[in-house]
Amino acid sequence: MKLGSPERPGAVHRAYMLGEIPPPEHTNDGADLVLSAGQYEVLRGLAGGQDLPWIAANGRVHVDIVRRDVRALMALVGAETPEHLVRRGWELGVLGPAPDKAPVPRLSGAQGELLMGLIQAATHE
Repeated sequence: MKLGSPERPGAVHRAYMLGEIPPPEHTNDGADLVLSAGQYEVLRGLAGGQDLPWIAANGRVHVDIVRRDVRALMALVGAETPEHLVRRGWELGVLGPAPDKAPVPRLSGAQGELLMGLIQAATHE
């Protein structure tokens, strides 16, 4: 699958959200996970079924930046495909139900506050 194909990662996320397939269990291996705002937006975009050009346009960056972020995210969490990246997002608590319904990695400092703010804003859109 090419990184630009949004259907499958978005379908995985929707199936978890709708309970069509059981979501993966949360793991503790992401307790120290720190994502940049751009990486988080890319992950949300993939989970939302958006293609890379849309994610790039929405973030006002070049599509090559988005491709780089996808590859960096996949390496960071050990994902082999964009679908696996969405699954890892769920396992690490970065994707999924609202924060009050699922554990979210606890981060400290300004980066942790930024990520927590992004997660809360995303779940209340």
